[in-house]
Amino acid sequence: MSSLRTYLALGDSMSIDFYTRVRGGGATSQLHRRLGAGWMLDDRTEDGCVIARAPRDGHGHLITLTVGGNDLRVRAQEILEDRFAAFRDAHLALLRAVRQAN
Repeated sequence: MSSLRTYLALGDSMSIDFYTRVRGGGATSQLHRRLGAGWMLDDRTEDGCVIARAPRDGHGHLITLTVGGNDLRVRAQEILEDRFAAFRDAHLALLRAVRQAN
């Protein structure tokens, strides 16, 4: 039986390495390094990720989620007019799905 734990990273460009221009410079990579050798990384972050496309089937002992910024950037007027209700509901549904999978 493996004692390896899984760090599952979900979300958008707030967590990826690309924009830091440093290999391993993104938030996901930095946290994974700090966790130490007993942790495996399942990195499902991607540039442009929105709530509707965020993976819901991953499993992890530790899960980070950075999502919502692209939804706001692309649909700001619609979200503001709705007073954030649908945005909030979509985010909560994603959190519930991730929790249920874990």
